[in-house]
Amino acid sequence: MSAEQALGGPQKGPVHLAWTAGWDSTFWMLQLLLVDGRAVQPHYIIRPEASTGQEIDAMNRIRRELFKRYPKSREYLMPTRFIDVRSIGYSVHHLTEWERIRKTQKLNEQYPLLACYCEKYDIPSLKVCINRDETVALAAIKSSPLLGALSSPLTEFNKQTTRALVTSRGWQHIMHLTVFCRRPKKGRPCGVCGPCFDAVTTGLGYRLPVLRRIIAHGQVPLRRWYRANRSAMNPKLKEKILRLMKGRY
Repeated sequence: MSAEQALGGPQKGPVHLAWTAGWDSTFWMLQLLLVDGRAVQPHYIIRPEASTGQEIDAMNRIRRELFKRYPKSREYLMPTRFIDVRSIGYSVHHLTEWERIRKTQKLNEQYPLLACYCEKYDIPSLKVCINRDETVALAAIKSSPLLGALSSPLTEFNKQTTRALVTSRGWQHIMHLTVFCRRPKKGRPCGVCGPCFDAVTTGLGYRLPVLRRIIAHGQVPLRRWYRANRSAMNPKLKEKILRLMKGRY
């Protein structure tokens, strides 16, 4: 089935998607629109981070490129819902559950935030795109109430798989517009943050400038050691490492 045929097919209501203009969420948005023929309602929580402006700019560029290549997608990609993080607020029960999980698993702070967002705005199901290359151990906590309204459609994919699909489907021009760095320097990946590390270890290192790619590769042994040992680490040592890595993870 072609992309235009998929977009012309029967609709089952929009899929709610947490979209950051990153590789994974953009890939799944294209999958839903151009392969599954589904309407998509993107959601984006505005936070005071260095990457926020770049992500919003990337969303606009991706939309323009998508609409140019697949004009019918304009009918099915709904306007992004932008919500200021300060308007959400954390629920005590979600924070308590997050703290419990964090004692044994690394779980990004986006999860309690997104769970509270779904609860406050009555969103029954929100797609959160984390693939199996990454370190969030969703399988180990799949029964947690924290994930009640959240699901991860890419847990069976890795970056190599999605890259191959992007190439075979001709989506490169769109996916090249995605972003990933949490603390971009002059609009380019920093090579220091966790997402830059993930990029070089999952086959997307070519997207970093050469010098920053070298910096990212230089961190690989330390970050891998930390991720493998953090659950059993002495709390004082862990606190020191976290202070050292503050703003870089």
